[in-house]
Formats: sequence, C-alpha cells, structure tokens
Amino acid sequence: MLPVLFALPIGCSPSYTDVQRIDTIEAYEAFLEADPDSAYRNPVEKRLDELWWDRAVQQDSLEGWAAFTERWEGSKAKHYPEALAKHAEFAWNAAVADGSEGAVQAYVDKFGKANQVLAGRARGWLDAVHYGGLELSAPRVEKVNLAEDPEGPLNGWGVSVDAKNTGKDTLYYVRLSVQWQKPDGTPIETKDYPLVSDNWTMPATEEQQTPIKPGESRVWQWTEDFGVVAESPEPKAVVFPSGLRTTPKE
Repeated sequence: MLPVLFALPIGCSPSYTDVQRIDTIEAYEAFLEADPDSAYRNPVEKRLDELWWDRAVQQDSLEGWAAFTERWEGSKAKHYPEALAKHAEFAWNAAVADGSEGAVQAYVDKFGKANQVLAGRARGWLDAVHYGGLELSAPRVEKVNLAEDPEGPLNGWGVSVDAKNTGKDTLYYVRLSVQWQKPDGTPIETKDYPLVSDNWTMPATEEQQTPIKPGESRVWQWTEDFGVVAESPEPKAVVFPSGLRTTPKE
C-alpha cells in the first residue's frame, strides 16, 4: 500500500485527500508521522481506530489483539475496551497452555483489571500455587450419561480428577476449573465448580461441604452436554485450581 504514497512528487507530503483515497493503516500512520499536529488528526485517528479494529477482527489472534491494544493504549479509541477484553481472553488461553506460575502471574500483572472473571481464576490459581499442597491427578475424560443412569445413553462428556491435600492446613474452599479444548488445543469453554466449599449457594452433598484435612483426598467431577462439547472428535480437558482458602468463611 505504501508505494502509492511514494508515487507523489518528490518532496511532497501526502495530503489528507491523498490518504483518504488510499485508506490504509499504513497511509494514515505515515500522514500522522509526517504531521503530528495536523488539523485532521482527530478524523484520521477515528478512521485508524476502525481500520485497526477490522484488521484485529479478521486476524482474531493473540498477536492481532496485542497489536491493537499496544497501538491504542492510553487513548480514547472507541474500540479499545472491547479489544483489550479480547486480548485478555487470548492471553489467558496462552497462560493456561503454559501452566506455569510465572505465566499466570504475568497475566494478573497485565490483565488484572481487563476481565474480572479471568483475573479471578488467575488469582485463585496463584493462591493454590502459594499454598503448595494441592495435588491433582491427570484429568480423566469419558463419555457419560448425564442423568447418571447406568443403563441410559452416553449423551455427554465427563471429566474427573483426584485431588489430595498434601499440605499442612485444612482446606475450607477449593474451586477447580476445566477448560474443554478441541484436539488441537483450541479452547471451547471453561467452567468452574468447587471441590469443597463451606459456603455453597446450591445443593451440595455433606462430603462437598466438609473441609479437606491434611492427607485427605476427594474426587472432583464435571459433565457437559454434547451440544456444548461435541461428541466427535474426543475433546481434551485441562483442569486447574481457580480458588483456594485455608480459613473458614466469615
């Protein structure tokens, strides 16, 4: 796109009419670089916001959303809040794939205010890491009957993990999250469900409400309909802690 600008007479800066005709990110950015105090700066930036947004939507990738938010950080660009939310979503998926404390902490540091749900999961994960005594087995994924009917049709996916308190404190609250993924690792959806809670807001078994003492184990399970996580191909499941408390709820 830039060669069009170079076709102008030597020594002649592109006019606002020129860049409107070319109508590309590169043309408008070159225009502002050449004349930062242009009287047309406001309409140029508004058009750039739209073009950067269109590009990010088309790419729909971590790199695309990062490019948008880095370009418009600190501005009043119309699409910045929504772009930041998308960037946070892709960055969170990258942190989950990485799975390290450093990746999760870096996410909180950069996106802690961009998406409260994702930031809450990240902080809960860090709470579990800092406790250091929550041991989770590898997830087991299998087809299940959602009504728990042993004779019924297998109409959903189930995931389960064995969780053990290997630490020194009693666990009054532990929440686990499962990120369902396509075989290639593309996220489908994420759901949160307590392993144990002393403050349930829904019906729960006595075991689910009983704190987990040091050395004790529990099984955590979650099921999902084929309408949400397709029957084929078989999905993957990543299970991680997203909340932990070693003191009773006040």
